[in-house]
Amino acid sequence: MLGFVVFGLFHHEPLGMKDPIHWSAPDGWNPDIIDYYAAQANASRIFFDQEFKNHLSQWNVKTKRRLSAISYVLSGGYSKPQLYPTVAFPMMRVIDRICDVIPALFSTRLVVVLEKVTF
Repeated sequence: MLGFVVFGLFHHEPLGMKDPIHWSAPDGWNPDIIDYYAAQANASRIFFDQEFKNHLSQWNVKTKRRLSAISYVLSGGYSKPQLYPTVAFPMMRVIDRICDVIPALFSTRLVVVLEKVTF
């Protein structure tokens, strides 16, 4: 929930919550003419909604875990200014661990580990 608010309101790339996810490239798609596509919510939709369960049949989902990672978000990520002093990082990690108790509410990141099914 927090991730949808943070990335929906303050991130320059769109979440794409309502945009269709095409599992394969559409007919006529040319990799030399790549349109910009960003959908920050795709991983959550693919791994936590039932809509894409059939697409994952060749994979064992070994781990799917939501993480608060508030320390990362407030660090400014890769390109924005840091919003807390570096000395506060240990405290931020404690806040992350506390918020990880309720991941559905505080998650901003997602970790997924897949294993290819072998027949």
